[in-house]
Amino acid sequence: MTRLSSEAADYAPLALSNATTSDHDEPPDEWQIPRSKAANVWARIGTLNLLVLALGSIFLAAPLVLLGLVWRESVVAISGGHPNMLWTRVVHAEWTARFVTACTAVIRIIIAFQAGVFTAMVASIMLETIGTPLSYAPFYSIIRAVSVSPNTLLFTASLRPKGVLSLLIALLVVVEAAVIVASQFLSTILISDFMNSRFTDADNFTQVGGAIDYYGRVSFWWKMPPTSSWTFAEMSEPFSDGPNYHDTGHTYRAFLPFDDEAPRKDLRRFRGPAQVIDYRVFCVQPFLHDMTLNPLGADGLSGQVAIDAPYHQLPGLPTNQFVNFTCKLPSPYIRERMWGEGSLCFPQLPENWTVQLAEPLVETIENRWPSFANMFLVLDSLDHGARISNYQGLAIPGPHVEVARKDGPWAIVNNGSDVEALRVSACFTDFHAAEFIVEMNSSWEGLEPKLTWDLEADGHNTEPSRRQLGVSRSPQSLRERGVLALIMHSQRNDSDLDTQDQGEDQGLVTPQQSVPGFLSGLPPENKYDEANFDTGLLLSKGDVSDVLRADVSHVDLFQDALHDTDSPALASQGLLTRAAQMAYYKDLVRDNTTESARTAFSTIASIPMQWTGFIVAVSLVAAHVTILLIILVIFIFSTHHSLLGHYWQAIAQVVSEDTIRVLEQADAMKDDEVAQWGEHKIPQLAQTSLVRRQSSGRVAVGVGEESEI
Repeated sequence: MTRLSSEAADYAPLALSNATTSDHDEPPDEWQIPRSKAANVWARIGTLNLLVLALGSIFLAAPLVLLGLVWRESVVAISGGHPNMLWTRVVHAEWTARFVTACTAVIRIIIAFQAGVFTAMVASIMLETIGTPLSYAPFYSIIRAVSVSPNTLLFTASLRPKGVLSLLIALLVVVEAAVIVASQFLSTILISDFMNSRFTDADNFTQVGGAIDYYGRVSFWWKMPPTSSWTFAEMSEPFSDGPNYHDTGHTYRAFLPFDDEAPRKDLRRFRGPAQVIDYRVFCVQPFLHDMTLNPLGADGLSGQVAIDAPYHQLPGLPTNQFVNFTCKLPSPYIRERMWGEGSLCFPQLPENWTVQLAEPLVETIENRWPSFANMFLVLDSLDHGARISNYQGLAIPGPHVEVARKDGPWAIVNNGSDVEALRVSACFTDFHAAEFIVEMNSSWEGLEPKLTWDLEADGHNTEPSRRQLGVSRSPQSLRERGVLALIMHSQRNDSDLDTQDQGEDQGLVTPQQSVPGFLSGLPPENKYDEANFDTGLLLSKGDVSDVLRADVSHVDLFQDALHDTDSPALASQGLLTRAAQMAYYKDLVRDNTTESARTAFSTIASIPMQWTGFIVAVSLVAAHVTILLIILVIFIFSTHHSLLGHYWQAIAQVVSEDTIRVLEQADAMKDDEVAQWGEHKIPQLAQTSLVRRQSSGRVAVGVGEESEI
């Protein structure tokens, strides 16, 4: 180890040695060594590095913008909007995850290139402004010329903060290193937003069922449970009530022309022909006259009914026009039941009956189809034992009864004494249906709840069905009910469907007068001894033997609604809507007529469901760019002698009077051996050094005062 103990020879610059010994020097006027001069920012950073910084930042933004478009279109699709067609194709081709992988690969590559420039600028700042132990000067000088990761700087003891600037630089290096590590998981971070989700597909033309004429073709719907709880589209007014009436308001409902449940539940947009009803039910307090309870021993109520006050909901209604009625009532075996016994009764209306609800769905077409509001009575038993005269040995027919009092839309009837036996309300609705060109829209899945049996209640759980039908004084939103929003068009214009010419434009199609068809499914006038009962239906939880009793599913729906809302209008509307659906879908299966409609259905695919991962990815890139800009500004204003990416300068600036002894001895030494040797022979290796102009005019690293920056 004699070399380690020998004193180094005096340093003689190579250029000076050559000047005195060479016989083949170039003439000084032909070539001169470039003198050191202040380089501009462009030269100090380098063209390639400037391109990496400038173009790299642009190319960093591009994949983020593209990914943002994917996320935005996913949100649009999930919410039921119209996603871009290119997005739809990418999703259907299952390229979404691959697209994310490709974009994140581009981002990682650019961040890696820019991180190398970041490290070189940090090294320059350390050498020229902050200072570093002389033993680390070669390390920082070399990485100015090569591209290395900022992670390399984390393992240098010289990065310890000594002042405000050094603290800032150390913090930026740590954060940038963390960003680079995190960027390796960008793809995983973004994919974490993906889930198998339903979204609205692109619009297509679909052949759907045409107009259904169920005039006179419905049979015994009241004896069968519904096969489904068909969803529908709705546009409705709020429920209202007054001192003596309940009004559901206009309730336009369009039936979805699909026999299968899946397309009904998956439908998100529809524009085309559809059957529309407006079962607005308006129930008023009736004026009852000449009533007899249990005529001829059969459970029922007979008399005359009239409306003794005008209502703007029933324009043209003649007051005090009496209509005869003979309505059947159930005969429950469980006389202690306090609710759940009643009936609907459709009295025979006079031939000159022209009463209409305000703003009817179908106007009267002269000499073709009369449009009128049908009147029916809702009878609800209050005290079953009080009216069962034939079991009490009373005279037949039963007693004449009177209205004991009035309660909202109800007239409370006694049993011939002071006991209140039942209540009666007169209701009006329009059973007409018509085909409209409609739009249906939703951003949620349609709900078709199943009727389930509640063993404890000994009846069906009708709450989901009632919620879907909006049987409530304050119904939930369309989304919560699982039904679509309806927009009706007053004209059917084939050009609206963007189809080929199918004929001249038309207004409303000929209305299908569904009153006879609807009532044909109800029990006809029946004879009990000599008592002729009007068309009607028993809605009894207790009278299970009567052939006129509706299926228990209808009974439970009506009676639960009446019990919870105390509104004959809402309870009747729910039951009548379900009956109309049964009639419609029964004939939809048979019908071979099809028409074209523009539809969009939901489909399932793996798409972004949230913005969390995307926001994290953008934050990482934003942090990287921000750190890069801060370091760039510090580099521009605090360094003057560093040319990034230039190897010879990086090596030459390490050669100085303070380092020459180490350079001459370290050709076969490891760094730790140099450090051990320097502790004993060259103490200045531990001192702070800076790149500065030497007395000889050279720019090189030298030991000076420790920087406090």
